[in-house]
Amino acid sequence: VGDTGVRLTAMQKLQVEIARAWLTTANVILLDDVFSRMDAETARRILSNLRGRRGDRTVIIFSSSSSLLEGTCDSFSYLEGGRLLGTGSHGELAAVFPSYAQ
Repeated sequence: VGDTGVRLTAMQKLQVEIARAWLTTANVILLDDVFSRMDAETARRILSNLRGRRGDRTVIIFSSSSSLLEGTCDSFSYLEGGRLLGTGSHGELAAVFPSYAQ
């Protein structure tokens, strides 16, 4: 791995960062668009692991790929231009906001 992780790929560094966040005792974990830099299979595996081991923690995920999160998240919030436009399931938001469905 090296002293500063110099032998890790960018993807491996990202996975280590997610693992470090998970290993803290924080009640809330924020993940800011971390899955956009991953292939879909890796992202789904990590999401599945986070979901299965969440316990009483709240995990807030900011993502530009809502379809990847469908079936994994309890609820979705749709923001556009810095404003909260709606909350609900993936399907509910897609039905109400055409720009969300894209």
